[in-house]
Formats: sequence, structure tokens, C-alpha cells
Amino acid sequence: MKSSKIKKLLSDLFQKWVSRFGRQIIDERTGQEVARVVVRVRKGRIEVVGLRDSRPLVARFVPPAEASYTRASIAFESHEEPDFPNERNR
Repeated sequence: MKSSKIKKLLSDLFQKWVSRFGRQIIDERTGQEVARVVVRVRKGRIEVVGLRDSRPLVARFVPPAEASYTRASIAFESHEEPDFPNERNR
């Protein structure tokens, strides 16, 4: 019981730190701020830490302006809502 309270407290403190000092993620499609997160690149993997209470994000590579493939840029955009019709009401 006590360890769960400590975990909750540490999680809340980390979220406050991330919201203050984290990197701002902007939706590439709409231009709105999605969240503030910590982005970690480790062993070829991208870890996004601190993303809470938002829509799912889709990462995509942005093509470089010049033909330089030494560094890739990544953009995030929110997942679109499905556009198929509601079949339950038929």
C-alpha cells in the first residue's frame, strides 16, 4: 500500500518536471501543441516518455531539404478519426 503511494507521488513529480522542461510536441498536420515529453533515442529506438491523456501519435520521417542522410528528422501527428459509417444503427 505504501509503495503504491510513493510510486504515484514520483509519477506526479516526474509529470510536473516533464511539463515544465520537456520537449514540446506539435501536431504536424494541425500545428497544435499535443504535449510536452522527454524523447530518448537509445540503440536505434525512440522512446517518448511522459505522454499522458492525449490522442495516439503517429511518428513519421520528414524528408531532408538536402540530400544529407546523416541525420533524420521525425515529425508526430495525431491519429485521424475513422471515417467509416456507423453500421449499428441499420
